[in-house]
Amino acid sequence: MKKQNLQYLYIVLICMGLYGSSCGILGNSVGVFYTPVAEDLGVFRGSFAMHMTMQSLAGAGMSLIIPGLMKRFPLKSILWFGVLATTGSTLLMGFANKLWQFNVLGILRGISLSTFSVFTVTYILNNWFVKNHGIITSCVMTISGLAGAVLSPLFSVCIESFGWRISYGIMAVINLLFGLPALFLPIRLYPEEMGFSPYGGINDETEKTEKTQSSEVKYLGFTFISVFIISMTCNIIVSMTQHFPGYAQSLGYSATVGAFMVTAVMTGNISSKLIIGIISDKFGSIRSNSIMIALTIAAMVALLTGNSDLFMYGGAFLFGFIYSISAVGIALLIKDVFGKENYSKTYPICAFAMSIGGAVSTSLIGYSYDFFHTYTYAIVLMIVFQVINIFLLVLLRKKNETKDIKAHIV
Repeated sequence: MKKQNLQYLYIVLICMGLYGSSCGILGNSVGVFYTPVAEDLGVFRGSFAMHMTMQSLAGAGMSLIIPGLMKRFPLKSILWFGVLATTGSTLLMGFANKLWQFNVLGILRGISLSTFSVFTVTYILNNWFVKNHGIITSCVMTISGLAGAVLSPLFSVCIESFGWRISYGIMAVINLLFGLPALFLPIRLYPEEMGFSPYGGINDETEKTEKTQSSEVKYLGFTFISVFIISMTCNIIVSMTQHFPGYAQSLGYSATVGAFMVTAVMTGNISSKLIIGIISDKFGSIRSNSIMIALTIAAMVALLTGNSDLFMYGGAFLFGFIYSISAVGIALLIKDVFGKENYSKTYPICAFAMSIGGAVSTSLIGYSYDFFHTYTYAIVLMIVFQVINIFLLVLLRKKNETKDIKAHIV
């Protein structure tokens, strides 16, 4: 029993390291490089941000085939490739001089980080944990916010002290450190492969529920389309975080204020991921997602109307709640609506939607500033997206309350 409990701890540590790397370092912390690199190379911020668009597009494509790769290759081999390739591509960015070089490295990094990003982490957690699944998933996902909160200011200081090239090398080393638990601690995709059972076991009610669910998912049904739209638009909004340093400067604030806005976002990121897990376990994923979306709307209104540091930091903190949706809420929503047995079929497609949303918005937000000299239009559009998402969740809740679970596998 002690060995099995230790293995559960290993799984949590490994998943925290992987998610901290893929989303905390290579996602939440890259925004501090946008302005200094773009200015040094003499290019638009949107043009430099294109490498993150390429990264997201590559990750989107890979997300569709990751489930197949997991069936063909050992999980350990996939994780070794992912960690080493992301570290290498990040290191090489410090030697890049042309935009096409950043774009190529962005593609390589997108391919490699998708092997151990949200789908892989949540799929592992789904298999290993039954009891308190929501709160455990939330705890694991908080690492990306913690990493972003600590590392964004650190990378900003490194850029000011050593330059952006050396700072990419520092980012690469830290990324490798986060991946070490996955490389050297024991892990398999399913606990049964190691002679263990899932934490909390599988009770009779769970088995009965999963057996009654259809293995067929109708991708043109209202439920799937709604979840698809929510997934894509929420990740579009997430991309705004990377532009907060530039947003702060566009309003006359210093780069330090922008960096600490990212820290405030990551603090909200951490807090909201813990909150959404608790709410989901008690009231369900639809209500918890609705609450988080409402708070992000309030955050964006504060950012638009705020004229002080307090408003900027407060709005940024609430804005961080969007991460609870893209990282935890969508995964729990898919598991609740489509069932665990359909998770590997539906989540990769929604992950594709999230990647496409992030890919498109990362550059478009940058270009919106380049051409309109303001981020206002982008933020207003994001508010519209969130209002639509609340409306879709209300409809999903009504459907969930009036029909049997079988009706949700549509």
